[in-house]
Amino acid sequence: MNKKRIRQMDLALRRRLSDRPAADYFAPGDALLRALETEGYMQRFAGLFSGARRLVEALSGDAQVDVRIIPGISSASYLAARLARPWQDWRFASAHGVACDIVAEAERMTHEPDFKGYIHDVGGPTANFRHVACAKQLTDGACRNRHCIGSETCPNLNTSHDDYLKLLREIRSVKGVKKVFVRSGLRYDYVLADHNKAFVKELCQYHVSGQLKVAPEHVVKHVTDLMGKADVHAFLKFKDWFDEANRELGKKQYLVPYFMSSHPGCTLKDAVALAEFLRDMHMQPEQVQDFIPTPGSLSTAMYYTGLNPLTGEKVYVARRPEEKQMQRALMQYKNPANYDIVYKALCLAGRRDLIGYGPKCLMAPRRYQAGRRPDKAGRHAAPPRRQGRGPAKTRKFR
Repeated sequence: MNKKRIRQMDLALRRRLSDRPAADYFAPGDALLRALETEGYMQRFAGLFSGARRLVEALSGDAQVDVRIIPGISSASYLAARLARPWQDWRFASAHGVACDIVAEAERMTHEPDFKGYIHDVGGPTANFRHVACAKQLTDGACRNRHCIGSETCPNLNTSHDDYLKLLREIRSVKGVKKVFVRSGLRYDYVLADHNKAFVKELCQYHVSGQLKVAPEHVVKHVTDLMGKADVHAFLKFKDWFDEANRELGKKQYLVPYFMSSHPGCTLKDAVALAEFLRDMHMQPEQVQDFIPTPGSLSTAMYYTGLNPLTGEKVYVARRPEEKQMQRALMQYKNPANYDIVYKALCLAGRRDLIGYGPKCLMAPRRYQAGRRPDKAGRHAAPPRRQGRGPAKTRKFR
């Protein structure tokens, strides 16, 4: 597929989508063009939200493009499956739009016979995003050449938390509501961009139930850049704000960070760096997440193509099950069940210095018989089996 044909496809897509407001769809833009130009054809295509149907119509007439819709699993159905409960009678309320009356939904909940006065999460995927990113987004849609927040913060970003604070105050003032919690979904880099310590203090005072889940996801700079996340310094700064607010309030509350293994761009050495960070922070995650490709994301495009769609640069992807298991186990290096796989990962990464008894070591060496040292891959030779039965006899010398 030549460049001229790609440009023709792009113009056709723009004409097809021109009758809709810019904010109602995500235009394919340069990311799709570079992906098509690099690959020559599209093997898989995930729906771009509300623009998926029209995009499929525009591409279906081209014999050189194989269009397939890969449906995603909704969070609600996934949660119901994990809880082993039906979700047909559940009521859903979205806190992403100001027009959605969350307060009225809270008032309705107080009349339920099994309501105990606790609203457990006014969060969701992005708890503190309550309005459009900037005034330009209302007229021109999302920018095609920059991100609102992530590795860098756009100077035009509206970072005010006044609307979110107003919502939380109104919910906790509803008669019959005892506590309103925010358990997850808080974008701490968005809070830092607002320079709003008062928000953090009020959050800790009224809306944290002992733990607050946040998602730094990784600590290596080039990995967080590919994720579109802020670097580890933003997480540490927010942690300082969070700890300071709890000291002033006389509370013992903790951040629970969420990390991910095997994301495109993450090598075995990067996974070791994450393990060292967990060691230095005295963190022992009980649950860890391995990267799962989901339709419609840049990370999935990187996973399948091995390229960054925004730049065309090659991206390392951990595909072998054993390597993915190593990266996952390194985040739980203290788990005895992970000893062998972590030992092997450190050997393959050239980090035998982390095996020992020093304060910076991740694990102690396993005892082995003299003359039977582990090989380069970290595998221990099995000790010879003694013939016969019963305990070994020792000969005493005077």
